[in-house]
Amino acid sequence: MLLKQLLPVADDLKANICLIASPSGMPVYLRHAWERVEEITFDFSKYGSEDGLASAPFMVRKPAA
Repeated sequence: MLLKQLLPVADDLKANICLIASPSGMPVYLRHAWERVEEITFDFSKYGSEDGLASAPFMVRKPAA
């Protein structure tokens, strides 16, 4: 619902939008014209996480024509 309200504003401004998606959120963004352009890796070990590295998709949406 939030995307439906904000995407027309971004389109009117001819703004590219970028975000880092969660794996579970990525399908939602793909349905709204975002493209996966890169995989970003985070090192959480320096913050005390035992899991260490985690990655997430970096996505971009270009304004609708």
